[in-house]
Amino acid sequence: MLVDITMDRMGNMYLSPVSQKVQAQMRRHFQEMVGHPNDSVFLQDGQPVAEFLEHGEPRLSRSEVSEIERGWKVTKRMDPWVFGHYAGYDFHEVVQP
Repeated sequence: MLVDITMDRMGNMYLSPVSQKVQAQMRRHFQEMVGHPNDSVFLQDGQPVAEFLEHGEPRLSRSEVSEIERGWKVTKRMDPWVFGHYAGYDFHEVVQP
């Protein structure tokens, strides 16, 4: 599945599926599980972001990391199962791209 990777000014990172179908599945799942809809994965600045940029799946080139850090959006192909684990312990069972 395709995922947009962005970073805000505070250094927090967001992973958002490109597919409208998967976004809808995420919103329904999070509405049911935590009470509010959300269609992206949030990684807080610090260790989670550093680990994702250095060792995360999908692998990012140095130029892609630089683009993300400058505020640009990078779109990468990501395994739905891996994305599901970033989203939550059970979300990998929900993603059906």
